[in-house]
Amino acid sequence: MALDAITLGRRLREARENRRLTQDKAARAIGLSRTGLVHIESGKRSLSTLELSQLAKLYHRSVADFFAEDQVQANREDDPLVIIHRL
Repeated sequence: MALDAITLGRRLREARENRRLTQDKAARAIGLSRTGLVHIESGKRSLSTLELSQLAKLYHRSVADFFAEDQVQANREDDPLVIIHRL
């Protein structure tokens, strides 16, 4: 199943929030405006492979993580290390 822009945006937002970064800080780190990142996270703007790569690096994730099947993504969110990291 193909990944749509809304799902990719949601995954990017969750990764940003897990790193406790504001939209402004994340956007500035990769040379975007905050509104540009808002549109990406809401699925209203596509992003380049370079932008995706930069965001993945900023969020300490692999690009492939954002394309994982929902079940794999859900399992990662239940991972005890992820839960401890959030605390």
